[in-house]
Amino acid sequence: MGIIRGGLVFFVGVLLLILLIVGNILLSVSLSLNYENVNSELVSIFQNFKLYWYYSLFASLILIALMFLLIEKKKNIFINVGILIIISSLPLLALNWIVSSFNFADILFLKANIIFWIVFVLGIILVTVGIGLKFWKFDREVEENSKEDEEEEEKVVKEKVKVKKK
Repeated sequence: MGIIRGGLVFFVGVLLLILLIVGNILLSVSLSLNYENVNSELVSIFQNFKLYWYYSLFASLILIALMFLLIEKKKNIFINVGILIIISSLPLLALNWIVSSFNFADILFLKANIIFWIVFVLGIILVTVGIGLKFWKFDREVEENSKEDEEEEEKVVKEKVKVKKK
């Protein structure tokens, strides 16, 4: 992988990580927000968070597709994205711990722990799928190589039989 391509993969990965962290926070706030518990001024500010989360999800999917195009070994995309998703879930856990001391922020991040576990498990699933695909691909290559070796051995044996007959 060239330096430009590697730099682009790194840049897209960092953007994806930032976008995933922001998306996790937006989702946590939008699911935690109970409109009866918050005054009307805050409702007008936070009512569009779910829409912003959809935008961040769409932008994340675009960045994942761009990363797929830039990565040299395409089968590593699941592992790369899974690790980024796992890393992006960690700030939610820290955020939940930090804001527990503030009364107003506690309302905004009630679901942060649930979102953390959902995102964390999703990342683990993607890493597991990526590792599984690597092993499956390896097994397929081993089977193909063993079939090719058997065919070559058969050819060699047939040639030896032809030589002995002459």
